[in-house]
Amino acid sequence: MLRHKIVSPWLFGQRLLKSINPISKQGLRIFLFHDIPPHQFKDFDLFITLLENLYSVITPKDAEDWLAGRLIKNDKKDLCLITFDDGFSSNFQIAKDILAKHDISALFFVCPKLAEIG
Repeated sequence: MLRHKIVSPWLFGQRLLKSINPISKQGLRIFLFHDIPPHQFKDFDLFITLLENLYSVITPKDAEDWLAGRLIKNDKKDLCLITFDDGFSSNFQIAKDILAKHDISALFFVCPKLAEIG
């Protein structure tokens, strides 16, 4: 897909904006994913590496604390939470093979009706 090819320019733009206004309020970005086909796993791994360089990737519990107004100590980078929708089987592989390697916890939204086996 074209989306994974625009990651590097998008992240460059984010860094550029940050350098223009370095005293901005700390923000929280939420990256939402669905199904990631196996042929894009390497690209997703690269995306995660780029995210770790630009953001402080937080856990779902950290996001809950941030939304409740509790301060999260970090390296002054904006925060980022990774989420997955719909319980695709690729989500399990991504969590096992890529997120675990990066020691990242993500939030998974699973639709029980979609996950039922007939």
